[in-house]
Amino acid sequence: MNNLETEIIKSKKILRNKSNDYKKKFERISDFIKSEVIEIKKFKEKNLSYAKKQAKKFLKGESLSDFALEDYEVSYKNKTLINDLSDLGKKQMTLKEWL
Repeated sequence: MNNLETEIIKSKKILRNKSNDYKKKFERISDFIKSEVIEIKKFKEKNLSYAKKQAKKFLKGESLSDFALEDYEVSYKNKTLINDLSDLGKKQMTLKEWL
């Protein structure tokens, strides 16, 4: 075997090893991203559930769960109603679908 063939064989081994290293790194990154997506999905579901509970209280004029239970607007005749909200406000309060 001449020097060129030997160098080619060495280069192929190096590339094969680097390729395997990249595959392992890619798999680790891919696993990390999958785990983050799962966590984001859980967080989104938790926030959506919370927003829906808050929307029901808002419509009744009741105090939201993260405020003192005073319910000032339950009998207030000029409280904000669903029709007073913009489309964006309704979406943000989960009272209207985004799509």
